[in-house]
Amino acid sequence: MVIPVAKSFASGISKINTVAQLRTSFTQINQNGFAHILTLLFVLLGIAAGVYLVNNRTTFLPKANVGSGSEYDAVGKFTAIHSDFFNQKKSRDLYLFAPDNNPTSTLIIDSGNKRIPIAGGSRIRIKGVLKDGKITAKARSSDFINILEDTGKKEALGEIKVGIIKVNIKKGGLRTNPAKMPSDAILNSIMGSEGVVSKDYFKENSYGKLQFNAEIIKNIDLEDTPAVDIPDDLKFCKFPSIITNEIERQIDSNKLSQFTHLMFIIPIADLFDCPNGVGTIFASLDGKHRTWMLTNLNNISLYAHELGHNLGLGHSGMISCRLNAPRDYDNCFFNQYGETYSAMGYLSFDEDLVYHYNALQKSALGWLKSGDSKGVVELDEIVNEKTYKIAPLEYPGKDQLKLVKIRLERFQNPPWGRVFDEEYPYVLIPDIFKQTEYIYISYRRPVGFDSRLPPEITNGVSIHTWTGIPYYITTLWNLQPAREIIFPSPSDDSTPPPTPTPTPTPTPTPTPTPTPTPTTNNSRYLYGGPEENYFYTVSLCDKIADLACNKDKHQFFGSKIVIEQISHDADFAEVKIYPEKIPVLPPANTY
Repeated sequence: MVIPVAKSFASGISKINTVAQLRTSFTQINQNGFAHILTLLFVLLGIAAGVYLVNNRTTFLPKANVGSGSEYDAVGKFTAIHSDFFNQKKSRDLYLFAPDNNPTSTLIIDSGNKRIPIAGGSRIRIKGVLKDGKITAKARSSDFINILEDTGKKEALGEIKVGIIKVNIKKGGLRTNPAKMPSDAILNSIMGSEGVVSKDYFKENSYGKLQFNAEIIKNIDLEDTPAVDIPDDLKFCKFPSIITNEIERQIDSNKLSQFTHLMFIIPIADLFDCPNGVGTIFASLDGKHRTWMLTNLNNISLYAHELGHNLGLGHSGMISCRLNAPRDYDNCFFNQYGETYSAMGYLSFDEDLVYHYNALQKSALGWLKSGDSKGVVELDEIVNEKTYKIAPLEYPGKDQLKLVKIRLERFQNPPWGRVFDEEYPYVLIPDIFKQTEYIYISYRRPVGFDSRLPPEITNGVSIHTWTGIPYYITTLWNLQPAREIIFPSPSDDSTPPPTPTPTPTPTPTPTPTPTPTPTTNNSRYLYGGPEENYFYTVSLCDKIADLACNKDKHQFFGSKIVIEQISHDADFAEVKIYPEKIPVLPPANTY
């Protein structure tokens, strides 16, 4: 009996000690003012909040850690959200994918900083690697994305209804400045039923084929920027699209269904890392077109630009070359916003200034079409000399020629992707890269919304290159880089004009060479008065547009298409187009 009693006694002592320890612990807790309990409560609340956010987060962006590097093959909807940072002269795209088998889930397409030239709302098949909510291409993959249904081929005709939502946010990363919020009167003057953009601009720009009708449907106040997941792709700014679900939940769904386009007016207080404007390239995943206006809210060119993205358009770029230098890769530069004569170029700082879209973009939107009118001529090949009278792009007449397209060779790479657009290469899409590249010739005059066009674009025909794919950047060739610059031909006996800084050393007489002398006269101003004729040539290598045929090919002869403006006035620019074979080693100083 001794042993059990001892065990019982020891057990009792242990319990007494345990109780004493507990009393001591509670005494310490009391002495610390319940600090530990409060800390524990905060931890538990944090865990509960985290669980709630995970289960109730917006479906617009992907949940983290969806996969861990697994192969992925799915069919679903694609969209592109485009951000314009006009102050920094750059842009950024976010590509999203919603698989058919799980449409409430949204994944990011990691394109490796390459552009994906597909219109939003298109159905695609994507095959790659899924990791952490992002789909990337496999190494050396040639079938990353294939288009099944292309929404980008739809024309912009008829009536488009825009619902405008004004948003004020009091706190958080998207805090707004109420003082910058445009009044209803100002918004209606821009986008209302009688607005300068919605009514007048698009009516004139489309030759009466498109009409925007807009309505302010809601003023929304949010206490704080909604808490949602923000992937690394969006760390540059709490992207305005992340609050779309929160805003639209406060609006009657029947009201929203009346509009094809939704425009969010959000005057962000701090735009340090945020874009000026954001828009879906054509449609969102649910089929609606969305635009987010964050700054320059009274600037009508911003509305025309972002709505252009909603219609499926890309930017209006330009190539410029150094003066008196070979037109080759080392001397020519590409700017994705460079064609400031188009609403899809760089944003105008003048609130009341906005230009038409260029001829290529009007063609893509169905406003200038081949086949059903006399407005467009397509040339498959330049064999003999042809002369055309091109009417100004701004004139509404249906039976006037406004655009000449010269078909080039089908290409394997984007026209400027290798050279002038290295910052913005494209993802290879098999169906898209079967497209044909064209040279486009058009004529602009200072009429209507284009009345303030500068003379360098109205005193001569414009030459662009483009693939015909709406979201591709169009490229204007800057053929008039300076005023009154003369390049004398060998047969020109006239005395050249004095230069501002003449050299005292006499110029030696050039030695004749066996190279054939061009029959055309190169003594022409690249930029001159209304009476001046312009002489343009477009160099081609194997019928692929290029600026210096011998850069990669090292061939002795290159095909040249010569586009010579014979005359121009308020009604027409008359141009002569003919082929020419000339030596291209070394590169010539003219196009």
